Amino acid sequence: MQQIVGSVGTGRVMRWLMVAAALNSGVEAAEGVKMDRNASLLNSFQVFCTLQPPNFSALDQRAKAMQLPVLKDLGESKESGYFTHSKSWIVPLKDGPHQLGAAESKGPNGGMQTCGIVDEKADAEAFGKTLRSALKLDDSPKVKLSADGKTRMTLWQNAFGSNTFLMLVDATPISQPGINLLLSYNYPSTELPTAQPSQPQSLQLPPGTDPKAFQSGQEARQFMQESKKQK
Repeated sequence: MQQIVGSVGTGRVMRWLMVAAALNSGVEAAEGVKMDRNASLLNSFQVFCTLQPPNFSALDQRAKAMQLPVLKDLGESKESGYFTHSKSWIVPLKDGPHQLGAAESKGPNGGMQTCGIVDEKADAEAFGKTLRSALKLDDSPKVKLSADGKTRMTLWQNAFGSNTFLMLVDATPISQPGINLLLSYNYPSTELPTAQPSQPQSLQLPPGTDPKAFQSGQEARQFMQESKKQK
């Protein structure tokens, strides 16, 4: 935190902390208990990524309005042609910051919009249990290990409506902490998705609420494409 304060200034950090307090206090007041880290991370994911289908432009505008510091900005969005654009930010919470990421791409078969969070210290097994319970996810997701055996990818298809993919990426196979939770929406045309996904029954929104930089990764993208073909 000292390094962050030194690079961007005390005033802006205080604004981030105020945003963090708003995100946390609303849910704590609603539930009457203080959330643990896993519930805090999941709530942040729900607020940023599940209120509407993933939309890079909308999330970028929200991050700017909240004055979240940018970690990385790779590629460029285009009105026509093929492209890949990813961007990540730091999100402050009272129990510690995490990373927020967005990505969009367009190719010959359509496009993809993705929103996700990264936390390098989270216990993947404990977070996974919180995720499954809160979102009432299927008990039989598709699971795949990376080619080097160091990364596990757990995928739930259509968890938030047709053509959506919810993926939890972690390094449990090598006993390392950290999680990357991604929600992606595939669309066949050049039009951005407009349909609202089904809302998680456990979603609690704060009052007034209107990684390593995140990147989906080639293996994760391939895993989602293969799963879509097998459907």
